[in-house]
Formats: sequence, C-alpha cells, structure tokens
Amino acid sequence: MLSQEEADSIIETINERATEVRSLVITIGSILALLMPAVEMVGVIDFTPYGDGDDEWIGDSDWEWGDDFYCEDGTRIEANMVNDGYKNCRDGSDEDESLPTNPDITNPTIYGCMDEGALNFDDEATDDDDSCEYPAYGCTDPEAENFDEEADTEDGSCEYEEEVVKGCTDPDAENFNEEAEAEDGSCECYEPIEGCTDPDAENFNEEAEADDGSCEYEEPAEQECVPEMYDAWWQYNSTNDTIHFEWDADLSCDDIAHNLTVFWTVYENTTGNETGNWTGLQDSLTYETYYQDWDYVNMTLTNLTDGRYDIFATFSIKQNGEDRYSRAVDWYDVCVGVC
Repeated sequence: MLSQEEADSIIETINERATEVRSLVITIGSILALLMPAVEMVGVIDFTPYGDGDDEWIGDSDWEWGDDFYCEDGTRIEANMVNDGYKNCRDGSDEDESLPTNPDITNPTIYGCMDEGALNFDDEATDDDDSCEYPAYGCTDPEAENFDEEADTEDGSCEYEEEVVKGCTDPDAENFNEEAEAEDGSCECYEPIEGCTDPDAENFNEEAEADDGSCEYEEPAEQECVPEMYDAWWQYNSTNDTIHFEWDADLSCDDIAHNLTVFWTVYENTTGNETGNWTGLQDSLTYETYYQDWDYVNMTLTNLTDGRYDIFATFSIKQNGEDRYSRAVDWYDVCVGVC
C-alpha cells in the first residue's frame, strides 16, 4: 500500500503531465483555428466544437483569459469552454443549460443597498443585497442623564436634571432677577456719584448725588467780639483801706470762649468835676468767659484812703491777633470813706 507521501508525488507528476498536454492542445487548437475558415468554406469539415454553425475567433480585445464570454445574442459561454481560443455563438446547444445568461450585457446587475432611508443607500444598485446600514437613534449629549454612547444620530430624547435658576438676587441691583433661586455674583448695583453737595462750599459738585464729606469752606472771618459790662459794683473798707470790685461781663460773640482782661484804675478827683492825677492804684484780672455766661469775678485794690476818686474799668480782648481795648466802667466823683 502506497504511503501518503508517495501518493502525493504521483498526483503532482500527473498534474505536471496534464499541464504539458493542455498547453500542446491549445497550441494545436490555435493552428487549427487559422485553418478552420478555409476548411469549412470547402465543406471538408465543421470544426465548431459546440453545436452547429460558424465559429467566432476570440481576440484580446474581445475577451480576457479566464473570463466568461457573452455572445451578441446575450448567451454566456463559461470561461473554461473558451480556453481553446475560439467559441461557438450560434445556438449554445452544447453549453451547460444551468449556466445563467445575461440578456442585456449593457445593463449588468449591480448589487447594493436600495433603501433610501439607509446610511449606505446606493442609487445605482439594481438588486438589493441586504447590506443596508441604518443610523442608531438616541441621545448624543454626554451631559444628559440618558446619554446613549452607541447613538450616532440625535433624536431629541435627551433628558436633563432640573437646574437651579441662578442670577442676581439683590432687589436693589439694576439687574435683579426675580426668577433667580441662587445668587451667582452677577449683581450690578448702582453707585451714586459722590462729592460735596453743599452749595455754600467752595468745591460744591452739582452732579454729586451723595455727600462724601469732602466739602471745603472759605475760612470765616473771626466774629467781632465786643465785651460789655453787664453788672459791676464796689465796696470800700476803711479799716484796712481796701476797695473791692465785683462784676459780670458778657461778650457779643457766641462762636467760642475768649480770654478777657479787665483793668481797674483809680484817679484823684479834687474839684468834683475834673479827673485829677493817677493814684498809682491799678490792677488787672484775666479770665475766660463765653457769650452771656453768668460768671461774676472780683478783685481788691489796697492802700486807698478816704476821698473822692474817678474809677475806671477797661476791657482788653484779642481780635484777629491784635489786642483791642474798650471802656468797661466810668465812675466819676466817687466818695470813698469820709469825704
């Protein structure tokens, strides 16, 4: 019994010999094909291999080796039946009846998808081959709750989590959103123009809507302040030759408190109607007073003997950096003690 290797070697040898025989047959057939027209013309023999009728030579422009051939009447001759270089297109009586024919070689069958709703619709296809591909409908938004990663065509079915309405929740803001449920920091609040709103100020700003405390005023002139003696009286003590003065002076100004100085001076009066020599007695008191305060003050002069005198009180107050004097008391021909 032959081994598998020996059997394979024999089959290979037979195939090689068959190929050599086939090549020889084709060569002989080609030579006969050249002679067929002349031989058939004289009626010697009909070399038509399949059926009756004239043979038709197959040239390179008509047929490519290994392809089926179509006759003018649409008859199809299988490729393995024309390997000898010629064919019989008369009636095809010798051909396999199971082979399909193509009655219209100018309109061959084109297979493809014929559904216009398909992604790969082929408008040139003449026969549907079940290759149609259809879109996958669904929600294509990754932010949606029902996002379908396999969908390639949006169908409007996306569903989203209900969002909180954000906006400006400040009713005083210019862009207040009454529908906002959460503040988003977008409020735009109106800011009034700030400046000096006092028309009497030097830097009054007529466009200012809110006073910012920046008003500047011209330095006011110091108020005229004149002292006036509201009340004054004196008392003499002959035992120790002293005279005591007590008084209350007011000011005409009420802006601030001022330092007021009062000088008391005593002159002789020997004739009764004329001021004589100064007695050498004079003293002063400086104190702070304000407007019409009830503030009595006093002072005492010594070494004043009995007699007639003219007694004067003089005010001194500083105004605009200068000392100003005015008469406070004029007491003429005053009898002190025993006259």
